[in-house]
Amino acid sequence: MARRDPLDYRVELDIQRFDGNLGGDVSLDGWWRLLGGTERPCSGQSGRAISESAGGGDYESLVLAESRTLEKLSREVAEAIKTLPK
Repeated sequence: MARRDPLDYRVELDIQRFDGNLGGDVSLDGWWRLLGGTERPCSGQSGRAISESAGGGDYESLVLAESRTLEKLSREVAEAIKTLPK
């Protein structure tokens, strides 16, 4: 189905790795880039490797660390959007 509303931005994500171990670290490796509504790049791409300690040796701690890792990536993208001209 074709999109009817115009887009201001589109985020492309290419996640190469997103995993972790109980009691170890969570790792996210990949890159992202912002595209304008007309598919033109409006910000350079950013390669990214993020690690977060899972802390405890249970699944709840692992999932929380995964969530924090995704939050860091989301904040980075949001900050890049804030710097774009209106």
